[in-house]
Amino acid sequence: MLRIDPQDVTQAYIADPVNKALIKLKCLTPNVEPGTSWIEFQQSRKKIDSDVEKDIDPHADTIRQENAKFRRKVHQLHQDAEHELERKTRQKAREKYKKHSNNKTPNLPTPSSSQSPTPELENTEIDDWFIEHSNTKGEIR
Repeated sequence: MLRIDPQDVTQAYIADPVNKALIKLKCLTPNVEPGTSWIEFQQSRKKIDSDVEKDIDPHADTIRQENAKFRRKVHQLHQDAEHELERKTRQKAREKYKKHSNNKTPNLPTPSSSQSPTPELENTEIDDWFIEHSNTKGEIR
C-alpha cells in the first residue's frame, strides 16, 4: 500500500505487511519543492494544465479525426482477419470431420422395398386412428 504524507508530498512510503513497517521512497516528481502539501500540489497541477494553450495548431482537430479514422480502419481490418481465420478454421474442421466420418462409416445393409421397417403398421388405415379426450379435473381446456 502506498502512503503519501499530506503535509509533504515529496515523502512517500510503502507499507511492508511482513515487517509492519513503512519504507520511504524517493520523490518521483523532481520539480516539486520539499514541504509542498497535497493541496498546493493539486493547485499547481491545475494551474499548469490551464496554462497550456489548447489547439495551437488550427489543423489539430482534422489530424485527430484522420487518426481516429485510421485507427477504426485498422481495427476493422483486424476484426475481418480474425473472422476470416475463424471461418477457415471451422471449414477445415468440418472437412476433417467429414473425411474422418466417411472413412469410419460401417456398411449398413439398406432395407429393400419389399422389407418394411414396421410391418405391423402397414395394414392399418388412417381412419382406424382416433384421439381420446378425457375431461378430468385439473385439465386445461
